Amino acid sequence: MNNPPRLLRYDTEYVIPANVVTDMQMNQLLPTVVTGVLRHPCGKNNIAARQELFANMQKGDLAVRMSTLLSELRGYDRLLSEYRKTKNQFEKMYLQICVLEKFCHLYDLLSAFKADGELFSSIAEFYPEQTTLKNDLSEIRHTLKKTQSFFLSVAGKMWIAPAGDIPVYKEKVINCARLLSLTTGSAKNVHTEPVPTSVATALFELYHDEFSHINEILERHNDVALDEMRSYISELEFYLDVHQLIQKAMFCGIPYTFPKISDLPCYEATELFDISLLAKEVVAVPNDVYFTTKEPFFFLTGANGGGKTTYARAVGLNLLLFLSGCPIFANSATIYPFSALLTHFPVDERFDNTGRLDEEYSRAQKMFTVCSEPFMIFNETFSGTDGKRGYALLLEIAEKITNHNCFGLYVTHFHEIEETKYPILCAEVNEANNNERTYRIHRFGVKHSSFANDILKKYRLDEKSLKERLVDI
Repeated sequence: MNNPPRLLRYDTEYVIPANVVTDMQMNQLLPTVVTGVLRHPCGKNNIAARQELFANMQKGDLAVRMSTLLSELRGYDRLLSEYRKTKNQFEKMYLQICVLEKFCHLYDLLSAFKADGELFSSIAEFYPEQTTLKNDLSEIRHTLKKTQSFFLSVAGKMWIAPAGDIPVYKEKVINCARLLSLTTGSAKNVHTEPVPTSVATALFELYHDEFSHINEILERHNDVALDEMRSYISELEFYLDVHQLIQKAMFCGIPYTFPKISDLPCYEATELFDISLLAKEVVAVPNDVYFTTKEPFFFLTGANGGGKTTYARAVGLNLLLFLSGCPIFANSATIYPFSALLTHFPVDERFDNTGRLDEEYSRAQKMFTVCSEPFMIFNETFSGTDGKRGYALLLEIAEKITNHNCFGLYVTHFHEIEETKYPILCAEVNEANNNERTYRIHRFGVKHSSFANDILKKYRLDEKSLKERLVDI
């Protein structure tokens, strides 16, 4: 039997490094099963297919039905685990029947989603291949009725139980009492005593022909890919968890959009949000993003605490979502399906100046060798070394990004880059109001003075402080 189609299809074997997820703080918003999917970037067709499914989840009851399907799949997963663990051949046969019946039932459920998008419809088209299995299971159930009794097992213990609608002795006694107008009261549940395996073996010997026939039928389906059905669990969890994140963002007034998929390299978005701040119950100030073939790379500079890292995360985490076919959190966007997102953020380990510099430089160089057409984000790389050396390495990386035709963003405190050939973004401050941070990121125009103003204010050398000091003289 062929393996069924998937709700998550992948175009490449390349996996985005785990540090990218933590750098973007997506691990604080989404469970591991979801961030694991985000590490597998998609091509244009699969991005479009996933976008269609997410869009359909936002209307009607699709999300509710998917949640119900997930619950059924988890039940199947538990049943399959019991089947795999049992060592009793008779119990194994019974559980195999239950697993195969559940397997067919799940395909029936999946086929009901055929109008809910291309990913589900491909599964529905696969469904007719299960007809033979369903017919054989019907024959098995018909054969079991001939035995009039069967056994089951709970927690490793075996019981003989009636098949079909055959009443047990307790039910017969209660019914007789009622016919005689006797009060039965509330009967206590009496647990049936477990029976030894030898009794179950005797039962199989008694119905030897029937159970031999059942075993012959089951052997025809030993090659059924039972584990393939389990794969839908993590896939549904991905869609439902991202859907829940969308609902949470909308509740906080954050919009979402499905970016247009560009054929030419670009990353353009209006009012882009850093939703990682939702984990801290904070809504970030949105900003625009414009990376094009004309200007694929920007430096981002500005005052400390002005929102530079928040902007970098907004750019990165939304790209990460897009590459997995998810909606992003912005008013509108057009994005090219880059091969990957790569990030270079400070690590928590302690180094001396030389050790940290070597580690950062080595890590930066590796980013240019892992894949083609990546989008790169550097955050304060080489900031821990002396200014002259750090600035020289910064320019080296910038030149390499340009030579490799890469797209990217480099957050830095080296404001000397304002004098270079590279386009600059700057974290805006309200200089008229004591350098208040606005958390708005704008294209650099005239030379910003926020760095100098901060330093002058710190040492009371700014205009206002000097006037106050002159008064005291």
